[in-house]
Amino acid sequence: MKMYKALALLALVCLDVALWILATTPPVAGYEISIYDAYPWYFWLLIWVSIACGISILIHQAFSPDQKSRWWVAGLIIVISTNVIFLLLPLFRGYFITDLADEVSHLGMIKQVLLEGRASNNVYPISHILAAEVCDVTGLDARMAMKIIPIFFYLLYMMGLYLLARTMVEKMGTRLLTMALGSVLLFLYFEYLFLPTQLLLCLVPLTLMLLAKKRTTKDRLAYTVLLIVVLILMPFTHPFGSLCVVATLLTAVISALVNRFLSRRDQRRSEGGSFPASSVILPAAILFVTFSLWFYHTSVFGKAVMDAYRSIMSGNGRSEASMIAEKGRQGGITLVVFLKLFINTNGHDLIFMLLSVLAILLVLREWRRSRAAPKADHMFLALLFMFFTLFYAATLVGTFADVGQTRTMCWALMASTLLNGVVLHEWAIRLNGARLRLCVSLLTLAVLASAVIGLLSVFPSPHIGVPGGQATEMDWNGMEWFLERKTNDETLYLASEFPRRAPEAIYGWESPKQAAAGAFSRIPPGFGYRDNETLAYAFDSDRYIVITEFDRAYFIDLWKNVTDMVTADDFNKLDADPSVNKIYSNGELDIMHVSTASG
Repeated sequence: MKMYKALALLALVCLDVALWILATTPPVAGYEISIYDAYPWYFWLLIWVSIACGISILIHQAFSPDQKSRWWVAGLIIVISTNVIFLLLPLFRGYFITDLADEVSHLGMIKQVLLEGRASNNVYPISHILAAEVCDVTGLDARMAMKIIPIFFYLLYMMGLYLLARTMVEKMGTRLLTMALGSVLLFLYFEYLFLPTQLLLCLVPLTLMLLAKKRTTKDRLAYTVLLIVVLILMPFTHPFGSLCVVATLLTAVISALVNRFLSRRDQRRSEGGSFPASSVILPAAILFVTFSLWFYHTSVFGKAVMDAYRSIMSGNGRSEASMIAEKGRQGGITLVVFLKLFINTNGHDLIFMLLSVLAILLVLREWRRSRAAPKADHMFLALLFMFFTLFYAATLVGTFADVGQTRTMCWALMASTLLNGVVLHEWAIRLNGARLRLCVSLLTLAVLASAVIGLLSVFPSPHIGVPGGQATEMDWNGMEWFLERKTNDETLYLASEFPRRAPEAIYGWESPKQAAAGAFSRIPPGFGYRDNETLAYAFDSDRYIVITEFDRAYFIDLWKNVTDMVTADDFNKLDADPSVNKIYSNGELDIMHVSTASG
């Protein structure tokens, strides 16, 4: 009891001091390469100590013989509160908008709903309609709503984990270990960005809880109706995510059938589990039919089918693994540097996956020893983890699916969290004495180490080889100026995708002005100086070039040796090229015009 009080008090003090630092630190005035450099080192120590206290309370309570204690509530509140404060750091820093993934384009889709009251040619309109409704009800700016909504879904994810664990297992300790594992920020930048695919993933634990709960509750009709509503809305939230939910439900069917077969073969009855095949087939069918009808109706259906067909039949394209290897060779990245970046970015994910491998081995060992079929829930979670892990590996080495490797990994990590919590706790509580203490200590260290790596890998920074990913207000103002005055000449951009997506965000998705912004394409290697002394000879017609601070940070400060793109010398040539006229500069955004007539 005294230990819990001490840890809770320490966490409260750390959080209070951290909030005071946030309140007294002025917001950013422009672009910054790392949000981690904006605060003193002891701020990050305070954040980690707070999370460590919450995790320690949860894990200790999970294996404590006194299951009536309610101190686990304090531990859960501590980790959730600390993570929420951490994920809101871009808001505290005053970041204008994040220039990572598709967030700028999502802003344009939200604007279309706000300005026109419609979501035309929008494959996943639910998230944008939700954001627009938040803006209407609260009066918030769309950019502000995009920073807050992911936090709300993070809370839904944590609530779903607890409710699902409570539905699947009776032991309180198993639920608490699952929540301790769930407190680790596993999903990299998906944790804080407004990305429909991640918003859907956050709903999966709640969806599985509804599926399992409707079999055991007296309010079966209410749970069934709510489940059907959620399933029908999923394809309109994100098509890939809804297919992953279908795969999850089919995995539940397969695991139930395999479990039934093994039970009959071993002539020993096994628990039916939370997801028997008879209760899962209809929800899976409802979701798949809704997805098929919606996806077929959208304009992306034909393109997706043809792209997949060409990739499979012709073998065109390159795998993610081969491109990473080639970039590493060209940039002179040694194996040591690569492993360092990998650990900094995905070390916590690797720890969770290794724990899941251990959990699967424990399930297999138990099956071999008892000769009875494994518990149905254990088998379901093990198969779910293996499926998404193998699919993730296939997207790395294959060219058949362009679905985004990171988003696929998130599904494997969600399954890993549940698998580790359920299986490892049931295995560990069978130990006693020094073996149990050693097991709990090692597990606590693994989770705490994962928490540290997770905190340092959420936001882009030189620590993980990516400069700060925000597009500043100066970038926005510069692109507004540019789009009002530019001609039809093609516009070239470098690493930052904000210039290409800016017309969507400024004018709204599918607006006439956005469509009239002209073509945008990547700058060729070396700006075109590899085979030309001046850019007047590099292009067949005039071009615009847009350079952001993100571009300079990426290629000059971080990856100056990557010779297949641009170097500091290329930037110097660009500044001195007589055929290149700088038509706009505000200290953070440079816009140039290349005149081929001067060649």
